Amino acid sequence: MKERKHFKLNLVSMVVNRPDINNQKGITLIEVMIAMVILGFGLLTIVNLQTSNMSRNMTSKRQSEGYTWAMDKIERLYTEPYDGTGDLALLGDPAIKGDGHSLNAADAAMISPYTMEWDVVPGGIPNSSQVFVTLRWNGSDVANVNFLRNAASF
Repeated sequence: MKERKHFKLNLVSMVVNRPDINNQKGITLIEVMIAMVILGFGLLTIVNLQTSNMSRNMTSKRQSEGYTWAMDKIERLYTEPYDGTGDLALLGDPAIKGDGHSLNAADAAMISPYTMEWDVVPGGIPNSSQVFVTLRWNGSDVANVNFLRNAASF
């Protein structure tokens, strides 16, 4: 009978001869490139967020300034005598831009780059007027405030 040869697999020697992962020194170029790509995406996201925040902050600033100027004009209109003349004369239509009252040159220079218009239309009750104050920046409305002015106001 023929003798069979048995091969013995020496697993211990295979494990011992395998390079030890803990003894590696340094990092590979692929790992560095992957880390740089991840860092790049993170930085681009942060830059995008900062840019959009700056834009929203400027819009918020314009709206706050706009409402401040509009409320200032409303307070001035409240102090005007209600006789249907001057700044409270019926003039303009709130739906049409540029057909109402506007500021004099000195006041317009003070609120530049904004433009202000107020329209005075008849109110819903006798001896009253509805006043619509609109403040614009670059042609778009920033603040819209309206109030009812009548002979008994203040």
